Amino acid sequence: MPRISSLLFLIPLGVSVSVSPLQAQSHPDFSGRWVLDLAQSDFGSLPAPTAGADEIDHVGDMLSIDRIRNIGQGPVPSRILYGIDGKEYLNEAAGQTTRSVLKWDGPILEIRSKTMADVYEVSVTDRWKLSSSGLVLTIHRFIEIPGVMQATQTQVLNKR
Repeated sequence: MPRISSLLFLIPLGVSVSVSPLQAQSHPDFSGRWVLDLAQSDFGSLPAPTAGADEIDHVGDMLSIDRIRNIGQGPVPSRILYGIDGKEYLNEAAGQTTRSVLKWDGPILEIRSKTMADVYEVSVTDRWKLSSSGLVLTIHRFIEIPGVMQATQTQVLNKR
C-alpha cells in the first residue's frame, strides 16, 4: 500500500488541551527544531523516510509545526496549526485532510488523528514524550486501518 504508507508521514501532530495554569506548568514545551534520528527510530513494517525535520513553535495556546519528510517522491513539506482549546482541528497535507483531537496524559501528549487514504479511514494515535534533558522527542505511533492493517512505530527526534 504505497499510497497509504506515504500519507502516514504527513499526519499532523499537535496539542489541544484545557487545563488550569498550575497544571499547564507541568507540561513540556515542544518548541524547537527537531531532526529525525533514523538510526534510533523504528518504522516497523512501513517504509521509513530518508530524512525528516520538524520546526515546532509552541507559544501560549498556539502551536505550529513546519514539517518536512523525505519519502519516495522526495521532500514533502506540510504546515500544521492548532489552538490549544480542546477542539478538533483540521489540517491538510498532500491533498489529504486530517482531523485531530489531542489531550495530555500527565507529561505525555496524546494525539488521535483520522484521515482517508484511498477508500480507507486511517486512525493514528501518537504519544509524544520529551526526555528529561529536553533534547530528545520520542513519538510512539499506532496506526490502524480496521480490517486491513495495524502497525506500530517509534520516531526519535533530536533537538538542534
